Amino acid sequence: MTLPQYVEWQITAKCNLGCIHCQPLRRDPRFDLSTPAATALVHELLDAHVKSITLTGGEPLLRDDWELIAGILKENSVSVQIISNGQLVDEDVARRIARLGVNFVWLSLDGPEQAHNTIRRHPKAFERVMRASEWLEKMEVPYGFMTTLLATNFDQLPELSEIVQDTSAALWQIWLGNQISNAPIWLKPAQISPIIALLPRLRTRTPQLIIGDNIGYSDAIEKLRTPGFMPYASTSRFSGCYGADTIMGIRNDGSIKGCLSMPEAPATSLPSPPAPLWDRFREARRLHLQLMEKARSQCSGCANLPKCNGGCPAWALTCNADAKTKFCKVMTSHPPLRNAAITASLATLCAISAPLSPVSPLPGDASTLSAGDAGIYRVRGDHSTAD
Repeated sequence: MTLPQYVEWQITAKCNLGCIHCQPLRRDPRFDLSTPAATALVHELLDAHVKSITLTGGEPLLRDDWELIAGILKENSVSVQIISNGQLVDEDVARRIARLGVNFVWLSLDGPEQAHNTIRRHPKAFERVMRASEWLEKMEVPYGFMTTLLATNFDQLPELSEIVQDTSAALWQIWLGNQISNAPIWLKPAQISPIIALLPRLRTRTPQLIIGDNIGYSDAIEKLRTPGFMPYASTSRFSGCYGADTIMGIRNDGSIKGCLSMPEAPATSLPSPPAPLWDRFREARRLHLQLMEKARSQCSGCANLPKCNGGCPAWALTCNADAKTKFCKVMTSHPPLRNAAITASLATLCAISAPLSPVSPLPGDASTLSAGDAGIYRVRGDHSTAD
């Protein structure tokens, strides 16, 4: 057993939005690591030969030393991605991102203007994220959009597709929002089949489109795990949760989880002084495997269990057993659909180092990676279940 090579790090719990699908219940900016503690953790990750780190939050650009963290990683040849809501990306920030050599920036985009602003609870959220994309394009920073589907925006995918087509976004990733409350914003089982039927048609117009693994499986939709400008690789098929295997999550206080999207997964405790990174990960892995087994138990007797290995445990554990069964019935009505998600980001675009054309091959050393390498082209699609 080795330390996962792909890491999602919530470098801060601070955020400048209050999105309707977010769960900040256990986030507390007061527990953000100090700069010395964060840099010490960076060096632990470097000593473990981590290949790719995605900086997220909260809003990672709210952390005063995000450039220092990203800079040390880039100086040591680690691929760096940023997941941002785009509200702070102006000309200066985009230039700084470009100067650092950040490999990829994911911008949250949940619909046309009214839908996005409603979900993000800010009247200028859409305007700002679109302006962020323009600045990143001007600074030649590769970027993509990340969409979380809810009952309030899923029917606006065709219109959103047209918006994405008018940008230089290299990728557009779509996920189902994980249910974290009893609010009416979450998708109902009957709404998922139309989404599954629509996505392949959208892909013909938007080759950047890729799907998060919790949308389901069929021969047609399976190919959407690889961008349309890349040859499909069968190794990209989902065969079980990657949490605590090839990927791991780090909370804002430095504690470890097998996956940041696992809502019920307790993090490893942080003694004073903190235990070595390896010891914290080993305990996080043990807890993650326990939760995976708990999720799999909901699927006992299902004929598809050997194929999907229980699917995404975060998805399963954010629904009660009845809701899980209903969703699975919908998702398996188109054999061989599987309800699965990888709920953490990491290897996604870890080798991209130059702007992408939606119809061009990957530049630079990305050509040395297949689409199935440790979950490449997969990122956690929303922050709704992160702690």
